[in-house]
Amino acid sequence: MLDVVNLQVAYGPVKAVHGISLRVEKGELVTIIGANGAGKTSTLNALMGLVPAQGGSAVMKGHDLLKNNTEKCCGLGIAMSPEGRRVFGNMTVADNLRAGGTSLSRAKCEIRLGHVLKRFPILGERALQLAGTLSGGEQQMLAIGRALMVDPSFLILDEPSLGLAPKIVSQVFALIAELKAEGVTILLVEQNVKKSLAIADRAYVMELGRITREGRAAELAADSNIHDAYLGAH
Repeated sequence: MLDVVNLQVAYGPVKAVHGISLRVEKGELVTIIGANGAGKTSTLNALMGLVPAQGGSAVMKGHDLLKNNTEKCCGLGIAMSPEGRRVFGNMTVADNLRAGGTSLSRAKCEIRLGHVLKRFPILGERALQLAGTLSGGEQQMLAIGRALMVDPSFLILDEPSLGLAPKIVSQVFALIAELKAEGVTILLVEQNVKKSLAIADRAYVMELGRITREGRAAELAADSNIHDAYLGAH
């Protein structure tokens, strides 16, 4: 579904991503793991047109995402829940979700709003509450719900468990597993390596802007080097 070849991203003279290649097949959940500063978020932002790529290609449905702006990427059925949630704190929960459906007709947006609120009952209970008053876990559900407003075929999740209590982290990963079971193709960036490898089909390890390992998630989870580097703290 997505074929990335030699992707390069830089911020001025500082190169953040050094020509990485990866693929995501339809229906797969693929995770990119690595420490802070590895280039994971820069990779996702380049795919979504949020930062310019200095080279390479990222082809989906015959289109090179690196040559499209963010609006065109969304038009291909891609949606992203960004790192840090980035909800609109002075808007209601319902209006945050509607913001995710601005590319839809008004009628279809309201239909999708109903679907998302049904999936996230807690958001339904707080539909008229300002998003800034939600807990961190509720804001994360809102950020994912906002991405789901367009009923994406390809979902990008950037650090969905960041800063959440362990119980809420488990709920977030259960939700991701449900979406995968429903046929949504998912590209997941996560620092919680243990949980991401447990639900992923395949994984890529990024270090200092380069992919250093790739393979089946179960195989990487069983690898002693991966365990020592990333799993000891979880």
